[in-house]
Amino acid sequence: MEANQNYRIGITAFHYLMDEDGENDSFPAESAEVQSSEKYLPKVSFPELFYTPQPVKDGKNGMKIFNIKGKTEITVESDVKAKIVVTRMDIDKGVHGAVLAQSIGMNSDILVFYTPEDFDGVLNLKVTATDVEGDVTVDYLGLRLDNVSLLITLDSDSFRADCNTGTFSATCVR
Repeated sequence: MEANQNYRIGITAFHYLMDEDGENDSFPAESAEVQSSEKYLPKVSFPELFYTPQPVKDGKNGMKIFNIKGKTEITVESDVKAKIVVTRMDIDKGVHGAVLAQSIGMNSDILVFYTPEDFDGVLNLKVTATDVEGDVTVDYLGLRLDNVSLLITLDSDSFRADCNTGTFSATCVR
């Protein structure tokens, strides 16, 4: 169904007569058809969400990815006034702590929140924006926490390490 099209609806009513024994002993009587007034249906528009910092889009599943290094401030902005809710996907809905942040009412178009610090590796978030008409947009954000130090291995003859002090030197590296 396309928006802004004109639709007419015809309604036919059927009447049945009951007699004293509660049985339907009549044939249906048809009333006149009624036509609705001509009216254009409103075009549906869903809130569009923007993020600061900008996420990286994962081409495989369409999830927006944030590579973070600890507590990070993220701003969610909607193109229309909406209620914005950020929910953790690792905690069951309704359980304390599942909702990470939410705007108050439907009169906001921006929400600022900080990423949680109680996870390692990967945490997925669900962002829901509901506008005053009830149109809903859902985004999934993937937080990728880089809190593991790089492991460097030295396996060339040009590296010399002192096992007692942990110091090393590199010579003739090309």
